[in-house]
Amino acid sequence: MNPTLPITETIKSAWSKVKSSKSTFFIVFVCYIASYFIPVAKIFPHEGVGKILIAVASIGVIVFITYPLQWSLFYLGIQRAMDMNIKLNMIKQAFKLNVILKMFGYVLLIFAIMLVPCVFLWLPKLVFLPIANSSFIGSNLNTIMKLLTALSYILGMVTGVFAFYLVIRFKLVYGLILMKGLNPWAAIKASYKATQSNVCRIILLLILMLFILAVSAFSLGIAYVWTVPFCLILYGEIYKRLVVMQE
Repeated sequence: MNPTLPITETIKSAWSKVKSSKSTFFIVFVCYIASYFIPVAKIFPHEGVGKILIAVASIGVIVFITYPLQWSLFYLGIQRAMDMNIKLNMIKQAFKLNVILKMFGYVLLIFAIMLVPCVFLWLPKLVFLPIANSSFIGSNLNTIMKLLTALSYILGMVTGVFAFYLVIRFKLVYGLILMKGLNPWAAIKASYKATQSNVCRIILLLILMLFILAVSAFSLGIAYVWTVPFCLILYGEIYKRLVVMQE
């Protein structure tokens, strides 16, 4: 039986650790945002082989710069949650080649897992198309199309709920790969086990994060100096309480 994640205590603990870490989080966060604006398209010509080089360079920037910077933010959040004094040189952990490969292995696994409910989403239409020209179908086409549309909506909602549920259960995968070096499948299983009986609490904390970030936008972004570190440390607190403290 997994321990209960204390919401109030987790929030208070995360907020208490923001003060001495804002500058490091801010620098990495700005670099992360700036990585989306690297002018790759201006380096190569926009015709012939140049288009291929632009595509390859763009993917390279995302794989080796943007995503590792994103993972670095989670890594710093975990380290700060464990009362470490975070420094900029800590982000090198997320730029290690084996970490990058594991992270993208995780992305591919998620794609494969999500593909299963998507197949069921399109299954009614796939079954219907081969028999669409039959006499029975022709005379009842409108009714059948309405039923298929309704069924598609239902399957779409079920797929959405299933995907959201998996996102919550796999929420600790980044931390497990970055901190423990687990392979993608082992990290997925460990995250699924660690989040057991705490799904609703994690959802509440995620809603809180999104609300805080949304409200921060009304301060012309100034509040992000505090709220972004808080949300990342909050992720670290969740990881610490559900994984580290149970070892």
